[in-house]
Parts: sequence; structure tokens; C-alpha cells
Amino acid sequence: MKRRIDHSWDFANVDTKYCTHGIHPYPAMMIPQVSHRLIAEYGKDAKKALDPFCGSGSVLLEFETAGVDSYGIDINPLAAMMSRVKTKPLSPAVLRKKIIQIKDRISDYSSGKPVSIVDFQNLDFWFKPQVIRDLSLIRRAIDLEKDVAFREFFLVCFSETVRKASNTRGSEFKLYRIAKEKLALHNPNAKQIFLNVVERNISGMTSLFEISQNKSLGNVAVINADAMHPVGIPEKSIDLIVSSPPYGDSRTTVAYGQFSRLSLQWLGFPREKVIDLDNRMLGGKPTPDFSFDFSSPTLDKIVKEIAKIDDLRAREVLSFYVDFQKAAIEINKLMRSKSTVCLVVGNRTVKGIQIPTDEIMAEIFQGFGYLHGETIVRRIPSKRMPIRNSPSNVVGKTLSTMNEEYIVILTRK
Repeated sequence: MKRRIDHSWDFANVDTKYCTHGIHPYPAMMIPQVSHRLIAEYGKDAKKALDPFCGSGSVLLEFETAGVDSYGIDINPLAAMMSRVKTKPLSPAVLRKKIIQIKDRISDYSSGKPVSIVDFQNLDFWFKPQVIRDLSLIRRAIDLEKDVAFREFFLVCFSETVRKASNTRGSEFKLYRIAKEKLALHNPNAKQIFLNVVERNISGMTSLFEISQNKSLGNVAVINADAMHPVGIPEKSIDLIVSSPPYGDSRTTVAYGQFSRLSLQWLGFPREKVIDLDNRMLGGKPTPDFSFDFSSPTLDKIVKEIAKIDDLRAREVLSFYVDFQKAAIEINKLMRSKSTVCLVVGNRTVKGIQIPTDEIMAEIFQGFGYLHGETIVRRIPSKRMPIRNSPSNVVGKTLSTMNEEYIVILTRK
């Protein structure tokens, strides 16, 4: 594996929320400066691009503003909605008219106009009574917006409001309730939170709308599907992939499902599907044994090392890469000859053993005939991790486990 430390990719102290990039928080977002540079350096002639794990749509927005048509795939319906909103230019003047209408409706309901109160399991545990009522009023006011694109804009603002007005710890992506002694002092104003989020997002949308008026944007198609079963993308049509796949299964690494759970229930998605989201993501269920039918010497070695310590954790780790390989099979069918795949990944540690995800994913794509160009190692200035490791083939250099990202560059023959 060719690894190269390059601090010009660190992008310390940069604004990562410009344009509509700050429209909604989401776990493990790729900073736009990284995807922007990857597109500029490896996508000069790209006509069609893909992010098969698009999350909240940060890469899709960079494809769009670069004038490249793109597809984004994500299994999480909340992420898919964020991606659509983030990449859909809307008139800020119209948005301001519509938020006045929504405020008037909220006022009508607040003054006694009947409205049904949203209810789902454990609602009272996660939200205070006044918050439940206020969120119900806001949701009803948004639902009366007939234009789908504008309605989704306000629903994304509502989703963030749900999280900010809940009884969850704001610093956590997983669902943890505020400590009992602090909960009594926790009295969020959901209406004001919503209006503040809307105002911030109209500002971001103003930037995207102005860009759309001055240059030709790429077309964006967002597909709410499993990357192991993509639909709607023609085979051999993709020139470039830029993506940050999950670092491991959602239950033990980045909690995409838990992060989205309350918002999705407030948005009306069935609880059974919401709760099951983590299980349907890559690595959602441990493998029954340690067998797998593709070549990855690194994965084989790592799984055996972890299995000596913990059989179940080893099978959980293996499950993620088995599912990723299934997704890679489908992704490979979409790629044209001489196309490029850029994967931005983190190498986590399980049971004290660092898992070189960058090497494993490179080996999986090499199994389809891809050539590994190089792997660029960048620091993540905002993260702090105490454990340090020495990356192979970088003599004398130590790197903190999740203080770094690995940018894997692969080319299809």
C-alpha cells in the first residue's frame, strides 16, 4: 500500500458550513474542501459522478456546483431528504414569504385552533409536554405547504429543531438523555429554535440560489436505497466516485440510525422501520462464522487477531466488510473504464487492534481489477484521540487512530 502524509489536505480552521453545507448536522460528514479538491483533481473530464454513501449530501453539493451531474445513494430517509434540500436551489424571497405563512399558521394553532398532537412510543421520555405541543403545531403548519421542495426545506429545519428541543444531550450523536439534575432546568422554546434554524438555512440557501443564477449547475438525483441494491443508475455510466463510506457498523461506530431516530418518528416514519435502520445498514448483523468469498489478506489477518480476544466482535467487524464488498460489486457495475474511485475513510480500533479499513477497501476494489494509485493521509484537526499508531510504509511517523482520514485513490483499468 502506498501511503503519503500530506498536510495540504488537512484544511485546518476553514469554514465547512458555507453555502448549504450547514443546513443540518449529521454524523461523520466529509468536509467540503476535501471533496472539492478531489473533484477538481480527479474529475476534470467527469460527466457522471456518484456518492454511494451520500449521507447529508455534502459531496453531492460539490458535484453540483462543479457542474457535474451526479447520483447519491443513502439508506437513511432523513439523509436522503437532507441531500435533496441541500442541493435544490430555492428562491430566498419565496422562502421568506412562506415562513411568514407558516408563522401565521403556528399562531392560529397556538391561540386555540384544534390540532392533533403527535404521539409515539417513549415520546414523553424524550420531550417535555410543552415541547411536544409546540412541535406538533410546527409540523402541522409545515404540512400545509403544497410545494414539495419548499415543504422539505422546512421539514429539514424541523428535524434539527426536534433534536435541539429534545431531552437528548446535544453533544452526542447516540441517544442519551440529559442528566436528571439538569433536566429540570431544560426548557427549550421549540418555536424560537425552529425560526432560528430557518433563518440560518435561508441564508445558506441564498448562497446556493445566487450560484445557480450565475453558472450552470450539475443535476443531482438522490436515491433512498441500500448501496448493496442500488436502483435507477445505468450500468457503465459513472466516471467518478467521491465518497466517505461508514467506518464500521452503525451500532458500534457512528450512530446514524440513533441520530435520526427521533426526527424520523416526528416526520411520520413507522417506528418499526426507524428502529430497524441500524440493522439494515452495512454490518447490521454479525456473520455466522469467519468465512468470506473474496480476497483480502488484511481483513483475514485482522479478523483472526480480534477473534482470539472476542469471537462476537470479530464477526461484527467481518460483517461490515462482507456487506461493503456486496455494495462494491454493485458499484463496480456502474463504473466506466478508466473511471476513478476516491474513498475517504477512518481506521478505527477494536479490542486494541487498529483496523486498516483503507487497505481492506483497496483490496476489495483491486479484486475487481482496479489499480491502487495512492492513499493520502490527512489530519482531522477537530478530533482528539489518545491512541497513537504507526501507519505501515510511513517510517518514523505515528498517527492517532481516528485523528486521521485516509483518502484512497483507485482507477479502473
